[in-house]
Amino acid sequence: MKINRIVALKLLVSALLFVAVAVPAVSFLSTMEHDVAGEILKLLDTAQGYVWMTSYSLDHQGVVGRLNGLFLAGIEVKVMIDSASSARTILSKPLFEVTVDSSSGLMHAKLLIIDGRTAVFGTGNFTQSGLLGDSNTFLVFNGCDHVQILQEFVQAILEGGSVASKKTGNTTYVMTPSESGRQMLLENVLGARKEIRFLSYAFTDTELLALLKYKSATGVSVRGVVDRWNEDYSPVAQYLQTGLQVRFPSDNLRIHDKTIVIDRKIVITGSANHSFNAWQKNREVVAIIESAELAEKYLAHFSYLWEVADYDYTNGACTDQYDSRRFREEYSKGM
Repeated sequence: MKINRIVALKLLVSALLFVAVAVPAVSFLSTMEHDVAGEILKLLDTAQGYVWMTSYSLDHQGVVGRLNGLFLAGIEVKVMIDSASSARTILSKPLFEVTVDSSSGLMHAKLLIIDGRTAVFGTGNFTQSGLLGDSNTFLVFNGCDHVQILQEFVQAILEGGSVASKKTGNTTYVMTPSESGRQMLLENVLGARKEIRFLSYAFTDTELLALLKYKSATGVSVRGVVDRWNEDYSPVAQYLQTGLQVRFPSDNLRIHDKTIVIDRKIVITGSANHSFNAWQKNREVVAIIESAELAEKYLAHFSYLWEVADYDYTNGACTDQYDSRRFREEYSKGM
């Protein structure tokens, strides 16, 4: 009996160690509570071989400056942006080559890969507004399967290719266009039993809206914070507050998030707005994550935005030199 207990204890310790190793090293960043730009600059300082980036736009002066330094030091720097934002990137004076995507859909994925060991994935572009003024969230992965998958996605985008959805552990990654990915999104929302919280920059998907209204009618608590972009450009803006609890923040705060949290355990986030174009036309990357721990962090971010949406908000740290309405007019073309 004593030997059996020792064997059982060893097996238990081994199982716990396996679980500890299997859990990816991931950090959550929010522009509302972290110095995201500073953290990204620190990560770029660790680059030894290559840096790959995809972003709708790139104009953050610190990031461009750091990439210029890496390029001059002999480190490979590959960047792809969308053609609609190329002027802003050119004005930031990159020394490295920037590939411009001019396809009919937006090149909208927001990813950063450093040496195949670190990946930054989220809702914000690598711009002055995306890293400083807007509300955005990011996940930073280190040395795990998540990094390998995201690197494969970035490589495919840089080469003009595509990758099928991939799953590792509790996370499924989707590259759009992907109707199957969109169905996964809708199925997760349909499966909500108690609570749905969502943050949205551009909300134009009528099917998702109808599904949220249906879940609300069945007793599920549905709340959302939606950017004021929708008041000017979304055909469904007038229906967002009928049957749902939705708040629009003051125009001083741009909600650039694209996130849904379901039953405090499922997080759907990434570059895709809640629109048909995002899933059927654009190049986006979305993660569907089952993690109560991460869901708690996203819910804290949501709760803050829900509260500040009730009063005037001015972000003193915002150094975005671009007019908010002009940005929205430009950005709305691909929504």
